[in-house]
Amino acid sequence: MKTKTIQIKNDIQDLESIQERLEFLKDKYKDDTAYIITCGPSLSDHDVNMLKNKLQDKLVISIKQAYNILKEETDFHLLNTYNLSKYEWTKNPIVYWSLSKSYAEEQLQRIVGMKAPIDLFIPVINPPYLDRSQTTQATCNFDDFYMMEEQTEVKFGIGMMYEMAIPLSLLLGCKKIVIIGWDLGDPKQDFAPENWKHFYNDERSKITGPVQGEIAEVIASTDKLHDWFVQKEIDVKLISDSSFISNKFERIKLSDIK
Repeated sequence: MKTKTIQIKNDIQDLESIQERLEFLKDKYKDDTAYIITCGPSLSDHDVNMLKNKLQDKLVISIKQAYNILKEETDFHLLNTYNLSKYEWTKNPIVYWSLSKSYAEEQLQRIVGMKAPIDLFIPVINPPYLDRSQTTQATCNFDDFYMMEEQTEVKFGIGMMYEMAIPLSLLLGCKKIVIIGWDLGDPKQDFAPENWKHFYNDERSKITGPVQGEIAEVIASTDKLHDWFVQKEIDVKLISDSSFISNKFERIKLSDIK
């Protein structure tokens, strides 16, 4: 966790609207590399102590259960209400929720009922407000990542990388991003529940998952995603020996983090 994150969290809590909070966060980490920690099975390939040591003073964005192994290191904890687990927030990260626009109020009430912290929440424009042909992975219009800066909404991804982690990293002003554990899975088997694997074991993760073809679409889109990052002069590297995303993305090792 960056030392400044504690003060930034305190500052945004003094702001009433989500729009004000997003505007306040803009470029607050422009000199930092964003380390996005996802829940792919390759995350378990790393020694936890080494992972914690490498990330202890970095800008760490943890997706859902990845937070559980990096509680002291996480700056932003990204969540939604699907396959939701209980968390114990220890060092007060900035907690950011995505809500499905079609039932955002219901989901927000569920979060409030859990007495969970809410520093940010953003509606995801999902069906029926758009159809599958209009999702980010289908259109490959990655400029939509900047949508949250203007209208406090994000477009259906699918997935938390496209809906939350990448847009947040861009909002924070990061020009370098390292992604750990973004594996996605074999697109030839993407509709099989047993293929929805994470670094943790939880049968609930097989209740809500991708529909037929979605994983393959996301994987196919990452070729153009890489080119878009290059065009925007954003350096993105991946730490995973088993990821199905485009081979255009440079693979590095955890030991390469300085």
